[in-house]
Amino acid sequence: MGSTESIKIDIRLISATNKNLHELIRMGRFREDLFYRLNVIEINMPPLRARSGDILILAAHFLNRFNINLKKDIKGFAVEAITALENYSWPGNIRELENVIERAVVLCKSNEIGVSDLPAHIATADKGNDQYITSDILPYKELRKRVIENFERNYFSRLLERTGGNISKASRIAGVDRSNLRKLIIRYPDIYGRFK
Repeated sequence: MGSTESIKIDIRLISATNKNLHELIRMGRFREDLFYRLNVIEINMPPLRARSGDILILAAHFLNRFNINLKKDIKGFAVEAITALENYSWPGNIRELENVIERAVVLCKSNEIGVSDLPAHIATADKGNDQYITSDILPYKELRKRVIENFERNYFSRLLERTGGNISKASRIAGVDRSNLRKLIIRYPDIYGRFK
């Protein structure tokens, strides 16, 4: 700073934003030359609400971490808590999920996190049709895929909970062939793994 002499440095610069920089450049609100200096490798990370399959994986990771940090031995999540976590839209993304799990670990008095250990606004979250209305307009096929995946995950989880993971019984209750449930086991191993 302030010198007339150039000094070579070797650094890696990582920057992040939740704004659409291409749109900001178009509107004249972000410098195009700065964007092209910074933008060597661009990684687009969708919000957590668009990656519902990651919620339980991340929740389990945070549970493990806070078990160690807080010297607890909580084994997992009650089905109602899982449903509440999956139904919530996570406007604060992963940081919000991390804070919610830490709070739940602190408050939990049993060997699994229940819905009563979650904040009230998450415990009562209802995933209605507006969950798919975001600031981004999604193509019909992508939106349809997300709706079907959400239905399958919730239905499969509740079905296995009711049958204790018994696939033959689940097949009878659902009125589908066992081969259809095997497809769901392959598609959603995280759900089936909770009932092994």
